[in-house]
Amino acid sequence: MNNGISVLEEIGIKEVSKKTHIETKFLNYMVNKEFDKLNKINTMGYVKIIRREYGLDLDEWVEEYETYLEENGIAEIKNNTPIIAQEVNSKKPKNNTWIYILVAIILLILAFWKLGGINFINNMKYGINDQETTQAQATKTTPLENKTEKELPKKNQEPQKIANDKQNITKKEQNESSTNDKKDNIKSLVELNINQNTNKEKEIEATPKILDTNTSAKKPQTEQTEQVEQIKQLEKNNETDTTIQTETTDKLEQNSTKKEENSTQLSNEKEDKKNPVFKHKATIKPTNKIWLGYINTLNKKRTQVLTEKDIDINLSKPQLIITGHGNFTLIHENGEKEVRDSKKKQYFLVEYNTIKSIEKKEFKKLNGGTNW
Repeated sequence: MNNGISVLEEIGIKEVSKKTHIETKFLNYMVNKEFDKLNKINTMGYVKIIRREYGLDLDEWVEEYETYLEENGIAEIKNNTPIIAQEVNSKKPKNNTWIYILVAIILLILAFWKLGGINFINNMKYGINDQETTQAQATKTTPLENKTEKELPKKNQEPQKIANDKQNITKKEQNESSTNDKKDNIKSLVELNINQNTNKEKEIEATPKILDTNTSAKKPQTEQTEQVEQIKQLEKNNETDTTIQTETTDKLEQNSTKKEENSTQLSNEKEDKKNPVFKHKATIKPTNKIWLGYINTLNKKRTQVLTEKDIDINLSKPQLIITGHGNFTLIHENGEKEVRDSKKKQYFLVEYNTIKSIEKKEFKKLNGGTNW
């Protein structure tokens, strides 16, 4: 088989395929002389490419191929017949489209420039500057007093809150001082009235006896009654102030007690949720941190827990249970302890107020064909 075609095997079929762009299967057909698998039209094109690239003498191989075609009744291929197989050029054509795009952009810029682009840009600039100046003037003319509390930033609102708190404190102090001042004024008025009455009595005694006894006795009595009424009114005002203060303090105390009661109720409810009490229960005591998953067999609702503490299981609720490992102690309702020591997952079924261990297949079947 010294017809030159064997050189392709020495070079390497893959290397020849890369260089000639002929598929490897057709090169193998040619080397192994599997003429029945070759196309009579393209084969001569392959021969021409191999001769040109490697300078091989393939005349003997071509004669054998033509004799095969004649023996099998296939039309003779003449030397002048056109070859359909085309040579694939490895070099890609250069793409010069970007040059045309660049030229088009330059032409558009020049056209815009000639059609008064500079004036348009300047007009745009002046328009923007005019808008900015009008906005600035409008902001200057608007007084700061018209700004509402919503427009003020939060930083300014915080010192206002502090100032309001201070004002409330000062008002309380002023109210307390006013009540004290009122009490002092009442005492001073009482003392003044007593002194005035004593002085008037002395003056009446010193006056001549020409005045009638009836007129002299009526005047001090009317003045005393008026003074007494003024003192009573002041005492009533003080009493109303004190009653208002006591009512406000009572309301504040009631609100605080209500808040404390609500907080205690919420805390108790949270503790009850964390530690529910079941009528029928079993307990899992893990030796270390354990993952535990519950599946309600009625509504297929899933819950999971990761904990180191004891886990109480509600036996009156039908459910499937899966554990992350088997290092724990299961305490049944009757107090019976079941110690487990395994690294594998454990599966349980809870029904009829009891818990029993099941295999993975049964768990998967009861869970609708899923592991979790």
